[in-house]
Amino acid sequence: MKLKNIQRYRTAWIALFLIFCAVLATYPSFLNSYFKITMDGQIHLVRFEEIARAFKSGTFPSLVNFMGFDHWGNAFTGMYPWISGLVFIIPQMIFSNPIYAIMLGYFFVNLFTLINAYLLTRELTEKLCWRLLGVILYQYNTYHLCILYGRDALGEALAYMFLPLVFLGCFQIWKNKKTGILTLGLGMGMIINAHLITMAYSCFFLGIIEVVRFFQKKITLKEIVRFIFAAVTAGLISCFSLINVVVLMRSNKLITPGKGLLPIIPSEMFDSMLNNNISDNFPSSWNIGIILFGILLFLTFQLFTKKTGSWKSWVLGSWIVFISTFSWIPYSDRIICGRFGNIQFLGRLDTWVIVFLIIGAILYLNDYDQTISKRTTFSVITIFMLVTCIFGCVKYQKIKNDNPIRYYITQKNYFDTINNNGNSHTDYGIVKKRDFVFNREFLDKVPQSFKVTETRSNSLTLTFNSNNNNKVSLPFMLYNGVNYRIEVNGKNVNNFNSDQIVKVRPAIGKNIVTISASANTVNKFTFALSIISISVVIVLLVSDFIKSRRKSRFL
Repeated sequence: MKLKNIQRYRTAWIALFLIFCAVLATYPSFLNSYFKITMDGQIHLVRFEEIARAFKSGTFPSLVNFMGFDHWGNAFTGMYPWISGLVFIIPQMIFSNPIYAIMLGYFFVNLFTLINAYLLTRELTEKLCWRLLGVILYQYNTYHLCILYGRDALGEALAYMFLPLVFLGCFQIWKNKKTGILTLGLGMGMIINAHLITMAYSCFFLGIIEVVRFFQKKITLKEIVRFIFAAVTAGLISCFSLINVVVLMRSNKLITPGKGLLPIIPSEMFDSMLNNNISDNFPSSWNIGIILFGILLFLTFQLFTKKTGSWKSWVLGSWIVFISTFSWIPYSDRIICGRFGNIQFLGRLDTWVIVFLIIGAILYLNDYDQTISKRTTFSVITIFMLVTCIFGCVKYQKIKNDNPIRYYITQKNYFDTINNNGNSHTDYGIVKKRDFVFNREFLDKVPQSFKVTETRSNSLTLTFNSNNNNKVSLPFMLYNGVNYRIEVNGKNVNNFNSDQIVKVRPAIGKNIVTISASANTVNKFTFALSIISISVVIVLLVSDFIKSRRKSRFL
């Protein structure tokens, strides 16, 4: 009985610690009367808002957007996965104050990031101080804060949240634990449901790790089979996101975001690191933070000692990825314009630098902490990480006009700011004859009186004047594979698709056109399948966790 009480208290203290850390990672960015967002923030918030409003009105979100993006009907909702974004969408459905909803969304992202990081470190060591240290390093490093607040790269932040589960699943499979199939499947599936670039590079790095294990003669047939089952699990969890992307890309010729490999310039990186800068202004200066860099240097010196262990491979892997982001390497145009170029900024690879480094650090400390004061080491690093996080976030939010594309949202200006904006209005746009359908020649022919008067979750209303009955092309794209419905002056029209552009016959005088889109049966079925798969996997993992906890002494 006494042992059970100790276990309960320990579990409660860990839970409270993680919640406290999530609050500290969230609240400092919301101290002002506004919340500062970037272009990426505007893009993510408007798509989350549109999805939330659709669910709130009792309809299923369509694949195209009527809010934001100049109201051209871009397929951001279909092309950019959003199931992982339910942590933002559900609060937006509940709270009338959007800033409270956004803050709660950030809190949940931070909390689940901390929990998933703890689950990973729990697999690496039985020593609580090193588990929690790994959690602190994963949550409060500068690059993560840049993703969350400096860039508002919410898709990437959601993928970062689930990345520890991917490596936890791998370690479980390598240790011959069946539960690794579900853990890896859940982690990778939810990454696919958040950010496809992170998914692609996660698969790339896991492939390299498995090749290394093959040459080390560590890989087994059972391991390969379990990875295949994990892939199937991930496919079921992400089938909604994947099928949407595949259908839209196969049915339409689209403009995808530009490619590039913008490197990190070491001199700028060190300057930003020393200044505790979390801004997105200069991708060439993105960094992992001074504490993590110091740990990387410390472990590098340890590589040349007689100390042994698998931690060495992870530290070396961290260095290899880290150096590959530097401007020292002259990447060829073929690589830049190829699939690797989809990452755009090499600084994004810092995610894997951090993961590999933290795994290596925890494995090292687990084996060689005999001469280290655990409490002092944990306390000093934790305090420093918390202080740099709080000061960095507060400083970033206080500075105004540090970039031409900045928005300072409040409860009053929130919807107008995210809705009436043209950022990325060509992304995932339709291409015809090697050109975007809305080229300058087309836009010059749009009636001068054209105006979007109302936007809703699955429709919009626009008006324009006409002095004749000749057909008029309007700036709204029509994607193959999407169900559209158009009304002109209150009457349904059928022949409105002219080479994937809305074209209608107006009446003389003022015209009111309503364009709407609805999800099809496949969208709804695959969404239900994804949600059911996620729920089943989580239930199975929680059940296994409870069973294993009964057999062990501590959480």
